[in-house]
Amino acid sequence: MIAQCSTCGKTFDVQQTGAGYCPHCGTHVFIESDAAEPGRPVPEHGGEELPGGNPFDRRHETGFLGAFLGALKLVLFEPGRLFRNMRIDSTGGAFLFGWLCLTIGSVANGFWNYLSARFSTTAARELDLSGLPREIGEVLEEILQEAADPSGALMTIVLAPIVAVVAVLLNAALVHVGTILFGANNRGWNASFTAVCYGFAPWLLWIIPVCGGLIGTIWTVILTIVGVYYLQRTTGARATFAVMIWYIVCCFCVCGGAVLIGGVLMGTAGAMAGG
Repeated sequence: MIAQCSTCGKTFDVQQTGAGYCPHCGTHVFIESDAAEPGRPVPEHGGEELPGGNPFDRRHETGFLGAFLGALKLVLFEPGRLFRNMRIDSTGGAFLFGWLCLTIGSVANGFWNYLSARFSTTAARELDLSGLPREIGEVLEEILQEAADPSGALMTIVLAPIVAVVAVLLNAALVHVGTILFGANNRGWNASFTAVCYGFAPWLLWIIPVCGGLIGTIWTVILTIVGVYYLQRTTGARATFAVMIWYIVCCFCVCGGAVLIGGVLMGTAGAMAGG
């Protein structure tokens, strides 16, 4: 018999009534005994329905800003409710959401770095390094000059939209590879891509100076794990490893590099002492 998804409006063949999911958009539906009745979305992993689904998917109906803020509120404070009711065939909207969050956050970060550079310029002019040994004074002066150069901060602001595109695609690719490695790839690329895009919502916290970036980064990792868990319909452990594997690899690389550099320096110092 034929059922119709109330989320994407497409029809599909079903063999039995009850809980299922739409093969077109991935939304969970409940097929009534009467095939003419459209399937109604039901949440995955338990929980309540989200009437109307993801607000950002209805931005053309409700207005862009309201839809963006509505989706932002849900993904930050009710991620489980949003992800379990989310479509995975709206990758264009997901990309736009993630790109906006990344771009705004990066521009804010560049702005704060610019202000910091301007402040460093003033501090460097007032700092007296004459009492320090010449070698140390030269090194500190060079560091202060680099910190006071605002060109890097301005470049961050100008390139933010382009960098955001690369960041979204690269992170989605890495997370999707992680889902393949740990057996969490149950619904394909669209699910991983959507999870990553909406997981970038906390990047907006870069607007807050000093601590906003750290909080936003940690929150982004957590939301991405939650998104993979619901959208890929996998276990919590597999979703966690799929996202965290690259952070673990980076930590090993950094620690290994530090040990290697330390060994080289100690060997050099020993050779010089022996000579």
